[in-house]
Amino acid sequence: MRLLKVSAIGCPYIQTPEGNDKFILSKICSHLKEQIEQVLPDKPDIIVLPEHADLPCGLSDDKITKYAVATENIRLSFMSEIAQGNSCHLAYNSIVCREDQLRNATMILGRNGEILGEYYKNYPTIYEMENGIVPGNETPLITTDFGTLGCLICFDLNFPDLRKKYKSQSPDLLIFSSMYHGGLMQKVWAYDVQAHFVGAIARNESTILTPSGEMLASNSNYFPYVTTNINLDCGLYHIDYNNTKFVEIKKIYGRAISISCPSYLGSVCIFSEDKSISIKDIEKKFKLEPLDEYLSRSRYHKELKTQSSTKFT
Repeated sequence: MRLLKVSAIGCPYIQTPEGNDKFILSKICSHLKEQIEQVLPDKPDIIVLPEHADLPCGLSDDKITKYAVATENIRLSFMSEIAQGNSCHLAYNSIVCREDQLRNATMILGRNGEILGEYYKNYPTIYEMENGIVPGNETPLITTDFGTLGCLICFDLNFPDLRKKYKSQSPDLLIFSSMYHGGLMQKVWAYDVQAHFVGAIARNESTILTPSGEMLASNSNYFPYVTTNINLDCGLYHIDYNNTKFVEIKKIYGRAISISCPSYLGSVCIFSEDKSISIKDIEKKFKLEPLDEYLSRSRYHKELKTQSSTKFT
């Protein structure tokens, strides 16, 4: 069992009045502080904010960019103080300037307020690039005290090649800061990468999904935030060749194991609910075949069958 308390805030943007940077900054920071304070009583291990949560809304693109560059260090300090003051990780997205290039970046702050890692949006929209945002090319795996994180931002969700990179890295958690929800693509990412998915979506439904794509929790239309526990000690297994073992596992371990079986998917997600036994222990003891291994074995058998060219007589 590796429990983690996660909060996602789909905080609405405030229409920012015209004014100098100091005035705008005070309005946005006050609004963000108010939104974040709503989840702090649950003492989350990580809080995820939506895309551009700390930038003005309603101003011209040029003014927003100039504001972002001028206030970058002040905004980072504000976010760092929140992380440090509440001993939590914080994932927040903004426009930053790195080596004289504008980036749409998600920063992961540690419990002491330090930057643990940054991800630059690999697929900014054409509109963003026309306004100076330079695409990233890397998918850094960011290490925290509870596991590893992979980040993606808004339009990134549409690109399978990016998902393939993350799948090869096996992150524990996918962090999605966005203005766009993505619909079924959220589930596709969670299931394909086999990672919990935390989506903080501005002005929309923020979501927390299991590696099998099932919804663990989401915010309601009344409150723009959601907090829940996720269990990182889990594994995905196809029903084929494993299904007879699931009943036996449950008989032996009872409440120490939970088995989630989404309809029509053909795969189950097994969670260890006991600190004394890991999902890998159970996998080894019962010779469970993980989903990816089963699919690889299926490809291998297809190749053998294709090469043999057996004719029916």
